[in-house]
Amino acid sequence: MAGLTSGGSPAEVIARPKGKTKAKGSVTTTDTYQTVTDCEIAVTANKTFHLAKLTISCSEDAMVKIRWDGTDISTEYYVMAKLPFTDWFPWDWNPCEGDGTKKIDVQAKYPSGGTPATLFAELSGEES
Repeated sequence: MAGLTSGGSPAEVIARPKGKTKAKGSVTTTDTYQTVTDCEIAVTANKTFHLAKLTISCSEDAMVKIRWDGTDISTEYYVMAKLPFTDWFPWDWNPCEGDGTKKIDVQAKYPSGGTPATLFAELSGEES
């Protein structure tokens, strides 16, 4: 484990969520952002959701972003065609306080001059 921590102690490893909660879905991209069907997680009231991982794949170039309660919480990701994309998030990256109705979701579109295609997305994280 040497080299993975600043002081050599496993206690100093940056924590990340375990990803027990998952949502995955797909959407045919258009020139405007739209929510990926079934790729949303409603956070339980009085719980905090910690995003662990975002995974995207598409046969054409795509733009993707993550939203919490209808507001963008990530940058726009440019996903290149036929190259699966994964992003990992550290614990407390953007804790989402639930009320039973607020959701974390993924939106996608094709970039300017792009081509429509089916995009697949998966979110995983955990509530605490």
